Amino acid sequence: MSYSSKDIIILAANIEQNRFEYYYSAAKKVKGKNDLKYIFLDLAEKEAEHKEVIKKLAMQYDIELYDTSGIGRNSNINHTFAHLFVNPTSSPKVKLPKDVLRIAQKLNNDIIQFFHDLSKETVGNTKSLIHRIIEQEKANVELIGRFL
Repeated sequence: MSYSSKDIIILAANIEQNRFEYYYSAAKKVKGKNDLKYIFLDLAEKEAEHKEVIKKLAMQYDIELYDTSGIGRNSNINHTFAHLFVNPTSSPKVKLPKDVLRIAQKLNNDIIQFFHDLSKETVGNTKSLIHRIIEQEKANVELIGRFL
């Protein structure tokens, strides 16, 4: 199946929103003020920054990207790739800050692998767009790796 640049942008924006909600929700569940809470909040902030990058990519590709905090979440492409989304209300079982970072690293590596596989089925501008998304995720994995 072939996906357009618009499909890829919408999927990427929704993944970033989903990850933001997941980390933010996890932070709210951590009692008190401690490293775990701050790491979750920092990860949520990074996902919000990534979403802004995706919005800029959308403008470069002349794609109208609506508020993805709810709209479009039930789109066909999201259903097709539902395995990429985490349940924002689930609580990761972590005790140490490194546990949080390992979860984040795995989530990002899963996205990199997914987009890498998807890029094999695309050409032109869509392939270029996917590679830009992959580079953004790789930079995030590298940043997380510095703390492990």
